[in-house]
Amino acid sequence: MLVAGVDGCRAGWVVVLADISEPQSIDAVVVVANFAAVLALTEACEAVVVDIPIGLSLRLPRQADVLARALLRPNRGSSVFPSPVRAVLQATTYESACKVSRGACGKAISRQTFGILSKIREVDNLMTTDLQLRVGESHPELSFAALNQGRPVDGKKKTRQGRCERAELLGEAQRTDLAHLTVPAGAAPDDVFDARILAWTAQRKAGGRARRLPESEQRDARGLKMEISY
Repeated sequence: MLVAGVDGCRAGWVVVLADISEPQSIDAVVVVANFAAVLALTEACEAVVVDIPIGLSLRLPRQADVLARALLRPNRGSSVFPSPVRAVLQATTYESACKVSRGACGKAISRQTFGILSKIREVDNLMTTDLQLRVGESHPELSFAALNQGRPVDGKKKTRQGRCERAELLGEAQRTDLAHLTVPAGAAPDDVFDARILAWTAQRKAGGRARRLPESEQRDARGLKMEISY
């Protein structure tokens, strides 16, 4: 049986398909243009995890984001971008997004969050409560920390140190030497590393071993769970 890890990339989404053996082996690394194609490609997967917010608050910060940043402090906490409130999904410019966000929750959104707003909107348009039984949210840095015995990785993912640390962790977990990483067109090396660790989390999720933030279930106005698995 297969699981999948999914991360956003320049050309759309990078998908890592892996089997659920221990240790994992990677079956394919594929770039697709949109999230509908992700769902089609992973239809047979036991579990799929994606690095994008699923389930959006109306006003308050999501507890999942607050707890994730706290777990990753001091060195990786900033990697968890604050999720936008639901009303911001309709904004088409950064200025309008900030205006809507201030009106809803009293704060503007970050440039980083606006940078992935189109992908958040894309996932939200297709996500349902039934689909969420199989497709969930994760965060690469939380997943790497879980693989690293609870310790966040020291180096930033775009640095040589960060790539070496992540390659060593993944190499042991996925039966592979990542010294010469194959990166498909339209993606960057850090996108592939992130999708690979999310495939590891998907395996944990399929086996009922993944942890989640928060531990108590929280749902948004659409009934979608607001939680991060790792």
